Formats: sequence, C-alpha cells, structure tokens
Amino acid sequence: MYNTIVKLANYSYANIDYPDRAFSSVGFCYITKALHLIRIEDFEEAETAFKDSWAKVEKFKTEKNINPEYINKINGQMAYSFYSELESYKLYKKFKTMDVNSLPYSEQELYESKGHIQSISDNYNKPKKPHQYSSSSTSHSVDVANKKLARVSLTHYQTSRKLEEFFFNMTSENKKKYFADINVHHLFGNGFLTKEQVAQNNEKRKQDLIKKYGKKFGESIFKGKIMIGMTQKMLEDEFNAPRAKDSFSECNEYWTWSKLMVAIDKKPKK
Repeated sequence: MYNTIVKLANYSYANIDYPDRAFSSVGFCYITKALHLIRIEDFEEAETAFKDSWAKVEKFKTEKNINPEYINKINGQMAYSFYSELESYKLYKKFKTMDVNSLPYSEQELYESKGHIQSISDNYNKPKKPHQYSSSSTSHSVDVANKKLARVSLTHYQTSRKLEEFFFNMTSENKKKYFADINVHHLFGNGFLTKEQVAQNNEKRKQDLIKKYGKKFGESIFKGKIMIGMTQKMLEDEFNAPRAKDSFSECNEYWTWSKLMVAIDKKPKK
C-alpha cells in the first residue's frame, strides 16, 4: 500500500500545474509508513522508514528531473512532520506511564496538567480520517482508504498549544528532570522558551536598556512607553515606525502612531 501511495503521488506531482503548492501533500505521502510505525510505537523502525523515504525522494528527483527547490521543500515538510510527530508520541507514551502526582506542583497546577494530558490522550485516540491528494492538471486523485497507511492527521497541530503551555509553565529544572529525553524544539520550533527563560531574557533586555539610556528612559522603553525628553534616535531604534511624519513649522516635526502624537524639536532632535 505504501509503495502505491508513493507511486501515485509521484505521478501526480510530476504532472501538476502548481508544484509549489503541493509539496506538503507529497511530503505526507512519503512518510505515511514512518508515521504508521510511530503509531504502533516501533520508533526504531520508524527512523529507518523515514531515512528510506528521503532516498525515495532523491530517486524521484533524478528520474523525473524535478526542480531541486521543490525537493528541498518536500524534504523540509517531511522532516518537520516526522520529528514533531515522533516527539509527540514519545511524550504521549511517557504521559501514559508516569505518575502525574509525582510532579512538584500545587493542587491547581496538578489539576490543570491532568486536563492537558487528558486532552492529548483524547486527540491521539480519536479516529483518523483518510487523506485525498489531487492533481489539478491530471484530475488524478489518490484516495487512501486503508486506515493503517492513511495520512495521519498530525496530533502535533491539535495538541501543540496545550503541550506548549504545559512546558512553558514548567521550570527548566523540572523539565530536565522529568522530560530530558523529549526534544521540545522538534515539537514547537527553535524559538521555544520556558516561562523561566522568558523572564531571564526580559530582565536582561531591561538591564541592557537601562545601561544604554539610563534608568528613567531605559525602564520606560522596556515598558513600551514614550516619554518627553526622549531623542529622535531612541524612537527610531526602540519603537515601531510611526504611521505618519508631518512638518508644519520650521521648529517641530510631528510623529503620529495610532493613539499618540509627539512633537520633535528639530534642532536638538528631542
């Protein structure tokens, strides 16, 4: 069934009018076997199947002379979908076996965490729908009815918000202690931070602004507030561009944001 899926996806994609719009669908077709193996918790074989799918894409590129740019997009979609799903499933497996009450949380935090885990469990256990892949130029349709190899509706998309909230509120220490083998960056992207890390970054930015502009202006800029006495350069460097700049006299220039107008003295530029 998997070989049939790939063969039909290749045929459709090679003849499609807008290949730039279909790379995600093709990527999903190529990793159906790997995703199926994840869902039966055979993670080692899933990794092997994923590597094989990359080799199949390279073979397809050579045989059909496909634009390398499109192949790169297909590979990118495959990698993102596979690894996010792999980490989601590893996390789900851990949730199924761990004692949530062992987490050093308050009663309210434990209640919210159990709710998150139940929501994740519900998403993983709901029936998966088959996926239809169509080519606009050939009117050829691939309708995969076999549930085992149907395109998996990635629960990563359905649960990522709750998972991200779960990890965001967890301290770095507890995350390392209980979930050291979970790659949260594969789940949420390289920009993922915990609440602890956000607080640290905010404090660093605040101190950097105070050092650069002094306590009064530094703290005001950190809060996103414009004050009388700020220089034109401060506004240019630290705030969004105004929607309008007007000059009605030789002395002043007026900068307007949605809810604020400031007059800048042209000589000292303050």
